[in-house]
Order: sequence, then structure tokens, then C-alpha cells
Amino acid sequence: MQVNASAYYYDYHNYQAYTLIGFSPLVFNTDALNRGAELEVHFLSWRGMDVSLGAAYENAIAKDVPLQFPNPAFMDQRPPQSPRFTENASIRQSWMLPNHATLSLQGTVSHVGQRYFNTINDPVLPDKAYTVENLRLSYAPESDAGRRECG
Repeated sequence: MQVNASAYYYDYHNYQAYTLIGFSPLVFNTDALNRGAELEVHFLSWRGMDVSLGAAYENAIAKDVPLQFPNPAFMDQRPPQSPRFTENASIRQSWMLPNHATLSLQGTVSHVGQRYFNTINDPVLPDKAYTVENLRLSYAPESDAGRRECG
């Protein structure tokens, strides 16, 4: 089993943020704070099978964002593309075939929490949370370098 963990804290001064006014982008500087943590666990449960699980938490804030131009009201907002939670998992089973080729079946799932497309967090414009699942079947013939071993 392998476990990877990290935590971070960033305190930005003059963070370069952007927003859209109609179809025109507006870039401005403000202070921002970004805190978070990530955890990943990977283990081989038995011969030929491996499992990975991961999760991340992010608490990002752009401070004193002007909500209207040119006479702004100011509010803290989440920066673009910064979901609070993301999770992922994968499981893969591999089999060595009699001809020394490898057959593998893998399933993955990823979840991304709600996020915004610009620094002004308009409640009608978020990218809703979503989940993506994938299933993959692969065949790999014996390599020129020698036999592959499973697990």
C-alpha cells in the first residue's frame, strides 16, 4: 500500500483575477487565499489487481472582488475553476495470457464539485458538479523487452 498526502496554504498579494463584463474580459489584481489538502491511496489487493482512491479539498477565496464596474461593491468570491471537492477511484485487473500477452480491465470514476467560470460567482453561471465513469479493456502483446508480470 502507498499513501500520499499533502496540505497547502497560499497567501497571494496582487493575485491576477479576471471576470467577464458581457463578452469582454476584465483583468484586475486583488489579494487571495488558497488552502487545501489531498489524499491518495494506492494498493495491490491481490495478484493482478490494483486499486487507487483519491480525494482533494480546496478552500480558495479571492478577496474584495468588485462586483460591478465602474462603481463596484466588493465581496469575497471563489476563483474560477476551483471546486471545493474532487474525488476519484480506479480499479484494474490484469491477466497474463498463455501467449505471454496481458489482458486488462479497468474502471474509473471521477467527481468534480461545483465551480465557477469567472471570479464573480454569479449563481446562474456555475458549472454544476459532475461525475465521469470510464471502462477500458486493453490487450498488450508480449513486449520485445521480455515477459510482463501481473501484479
